[in-house]
Amino acid sequence: CVPSSCGFRGSLSSSAQLPDALGGFIAPPEVTAILGAASKSGESTDGTERSSAQEGLTEPFDGILSELGDEMHLKMRVAEEPWCRYDHAQLSQTYVALCSLLILGDDLQKVDRKSVFSGLKALQMPDGSFCSHLESESDMRFVYCAMAVCYILNDFSAIDLQRSLNFIRKSFCYDGGFGQRPLLESHGGSTYCAVACLALSGHLWDGSVLNAKQIERLKRWCVLKQNDGFHGRANKPDDSCYAFWVGATLKMLDAYSLIDRDALRSFLLSVQDQRIGGFCKFEDSNYSEYFVL
Repeated sequence: CVPSSCGFRGSLSSSAQLPDALGGFIAPPEVTAILGAASKSGESTDGTERSSAQEGLTEPFDGILSELGDEMHLKMRVAEEPWCRYDHAQLSQTYVALCSLLILGDDLQKVDRKSVFSGLKALQMPDGSFCSHLESESDMRFVYCAMAVCYILNDFSAIDLQRSLNFIRKSFCYDGGFGQRPLLESHGGSTYCAVACLALSGHLWDGSVLNAKQIERLKRWCVLKQNDGFHGRANKPDDSCYAFWVGATLKMLDAYSLIDRDALRSFLLSVQDQRIGGFCKFEDSNYSEYFVL
């Protein structure tokens, strides 16, 4: 693992400024990653702040739900007055809110599951993919968010799972990775999302989407994305975030032993920000909470 000298406390302190007064998150999904990393590393947030964040995400629930035609699910953040009915909910923020509640130790009893599932159903496209919100793009990122929400709430009945699995199957590329959509270039992020979807839904190893030969091609594609660190596409420079996206994919495929751990560790330590803590995308680039993941 990366030693404490990497300045994790500094990066956590920086990200702690991101929750607003109501406890909802202003920042994008990487905030959840920061809190998750703190939880796993033994760090703890102040009990008052933790409670405030939980309440901001769950009570009153009307402050989080947003109209989506006749459907509802979690919106991007707690609304400020005056409330605007056109401040649409987003699927990615639904996923982030649920993850945040779990990290904060919530039992999810206050979550309006019926509304969340109605929102999921409204956002599934005919090809099995999902869009972030109505009339937005649809791709593998949001299929992952939808699958993760179903897994967290332990109910896949709200979505057409077979259509989504078919979308994932069609997005498998000739070179062994997954694209954001069928016929698009393989990418480390979309490959993680696709494999995670199969793992969460229990279809990674049953042969219904990927056969044994395709699994081996997928492992090979992931391993070939490592120079010292990992990169997300062919002929791209190593980028710290893909240590997670590609590394976690190999972990799910029971192939993490194939990576060069020493080279990866050396690369990650080389991209840490010595001034304020945390990690950068590349060496000598700017710090971002996203790369602390």
